[in-house]
Amino acid sequence: MPAMIAKVLFKGSLITLVLLLAFAAGCGYLLSASRLNYGNAVKIPNLSHPAVIHFDRFGIPAIHAQTRLDAYQALGYLHAAERLFQMDLTRRKMAGRLSEIVGAAALELDIRQRSLGFYRAAKTIARHWPPWQQAICRAYAQGVNAWLDQQSVLPPEFLLLRYRPKAWTCEDTILVSLAMFQMLNEPGNQERMLAVMEKTLPNPVVDFLTPDEDPFDQPLLGGRCGRRPRKPMPVKAITDLMAQSSTTAGLVSHALPAASNQWAIAGWKSSNGQAILANDMHLHLGVPNIWYRARLQYQNITLDGITLPGVPLMVAGSNGHIAWGFTNALADVIDLVKLTTNPRHPGSYLTPDGWEAFQTFEEVIRIKGQPAHTFTARATRWGPVSPARLFNQPVAVRWTAFEPEAVNLKALEIDRIQTVEAALGLFNQAGIPVLNVAVADHLGHIGWTLSGKLPRRMGFDGTLPHNWASGKTGWRGGVPPPDIPRMIDPPQGYLVTANNRTLGCHSTLNPGHNYATSFRAHRIAQALTTKSKISPQQAFKLQLDSKAEFYEFYRALALAALDEQSPTETDRLLAQVLHAWNGKSDTGGLGLPLLVAFHQRLENAVFSPLLNPCRQTDPHFRYGWFKREVPLRQMLRLRHPATLPGQQFSTWHGFIRHHLLAAKEALEKKHGKSIADLTWGDVNRAEIRHPLSRGLPVLSFFLDMRGDPLPGCRYCVRVALPDYGASMRLVAVPNNLKDSLLQMPGGQSGHPFSPHYRDQQPYWVKGLPIPLSPANMQQ
Repeated sequence: MPAMIAKVLFKGSLITLVLLLAFAAGCGYLLSASRLNYGNAVKIPNLSHPAVIHFDRFGIPAIHAQTRLDAYQALGYLHAAERLFQMDLTRRKMAGRLSEIVGAAALELDIRQRSLGFYRAAKTIARHWPPWQQAICRAYAQGVNAWLDQQSVLPPEFLLLRYRPKAWTCEDTILVSLAMFQMLNEPGNQERMLAVMEKTLPNPVVDFLTPDEDPFDQPLLGGRCGRRPRKPMPVKAITDLMAQSSTTAGLVSHALPAASNQWAIAGWKSSNGQAILANDMHLHLGVPNIWYRARLQYQNITLDGITLPGVPLMVAGSNGHIAWGFTNALADVIDLVKLTTNPRHPGSYLTPDGWEAFQTFEEVIRIKGQPAHTFTARATRWGPVSPARLFNQPVAVRWTAFEPEAVNLKALEIDRIQTVEAALGLFNQAGIPVLNVAVADHLGHIGWTLSGKLPRRMGFDGTLPHNWASGKTGWRGGVPPPDIPRMIDPPQGYLVTANNRTLGCHSTLNPGHNYATSFRAHRIAQALTTKSKISPQQAFKLQLDSKAEFYEFYRALALAALDEQSPTETDRLLAQVLHAWNGKSDTGGLGLPLLVAFHQRLENAVFSPLLNPCRQTDPHFRYGWFKREVPLRQMLRLRHPATLPGQQFSTWHGFIRHHLLAAKEALEKKHGKSIADLTWGDVNRAEIRHPLSRGLPVLSFFLDMRGDPLPGCRYCVRVALPDYGASMRLVAVPNNLKDSLLQMPGGQSGHPFSPHYRDQQPYWVKGLPIPLSPANMQQ
């Protein structure tokens, strides 16, 4: 009997094992069947001639085609094969259709996006494109749909969420383009912040808290002066606010804008006599990376660089004659228009031509697992009505992104451009966001300009919302391309932009107001000035510069707060840690975690009492002025007794010491280590995540990048935070591909079972170069 039981159990276990293996094999097949097979021949309908695609060891493709249409059709096929879920998620987010696949968690976002009407704008924009752009967009969409039609098994994300994406269209390409506009210019946030401050704070305080100048300014043209100059501290006004304010924390926004570094070096200043372009774009990081690397070859044209899945365009890179890159110009291309509604007929609003009916759109949002949500969106002649009211009044959103001439594929013409001057002229007309453009060419020249459409305002400067009903305030089209500033071959042999203010007060153009602190631009310019001849390798090394001089001010401040006469054990420990810091953001360094936490605590503690009236006016108010370091340091240097924040401290010394000790305690509690042993690498670890792992953390091990310690910091040239940093690093020598480099986090493929899902990540973390041009072709 025992032998029979054992035999039965063995037989049952064997069957179970076989079934488990068969199940695992089936799951493995389903999960890997949708993966791009790099060695197979595939059929893409409507190609005029066969195209050949080679891949290097990182899965970076080199597309060889007879025509431009064929090249971008093949690129569409590859984008779909490697990044279809990313593309579909982006078009759904912009069209307000995420709730269909993830449920009610996305409803608020969908309502917002439907209210802004991106999908309606996409349809209008598509109709205005010239035939040649429409043809390329259609060819690209055909490539995307060719891959989709061939797939009986879709990538794992679609299987998990149980849906099949619809065919790709040109309107979807426009939605992906509009996603970049929204990433770079969130509609109306800056204007709302300033409107609340103007309404609730004394004018001298507003001026003090919102300068566009800082000590490190590096403008390219128009003088060093700004249009919102630094102001002396208004002691009486601040004293009055401090006396009236209750203690409120968390009013400072530490959110970072889409940012970047770039610099161009003239041929005469480089080590090999050739111009160099360096560009690293700082964005919020995710899996897969936002960019897809590619080489396109057709009709004696070769393009190398990064593409954006969903769009047929080489975003940044080189064509062999020129190299180009971008940084966010932080331009003001959005205005909130105050609306006067008709008290007798609420369905109309006042215009220069009298009362006009709102355009209305019934929006039905399907929600997975729940009944649909229906609401009415409204629009005006100036743009959609914002879903968020301002002071309980409706406002419309006027945004260049909604205008057909501001969104197009004209930048495709970069493939045939051979000189800096021609490139700058093209980008002045291109339908892309307003960006700083840097260009280097094969003749050794360099140049800078602004891309995209800038509004021409009349009657106001764009800082605050206005009512446009009188006809005296509004937009008069865009700034003509000849009026957009340019710089070619500056005498110092280089130019730098890093989201700082590039134009001084003497310039006829004022593109924006709220610029990043100029510290990164200053540090880059400082490094370039001290070198007589710069090589591409040195340019790449500068992109990895981890010097954190910004925090030296706070080290001195912290040391001064320690008791030197009768030091406690904690005083001695903190002094030791602060003296141990080497001035850099290296992962093994001590001291920087304390300084970063100390700085952020001081920002909130100093500014929040001042801004408390703003929160009372608007419960969603956050102070997000990027140059807030200017007023912060002024208050910390002067330490006027009457401006001391809060009522629990009698001296600035006690206030500063309290927040230093509080920063120490918070860090030790969060990380479970003594401040004496806490390194920057313990604090600054990668959190680069896949969208699905945020909702299903159990998938994190399979989908997310590893939590590697990251060198770099918020104010370093090497910008690095856990989920924010360089989405790419490019160093390009237009006529010298062997010295050109391109690096990005993650990998080429968005498929978790692809060998190229994360194979570039170690190079990005360790700062190891990868050639710009696909090398060592293997497949």
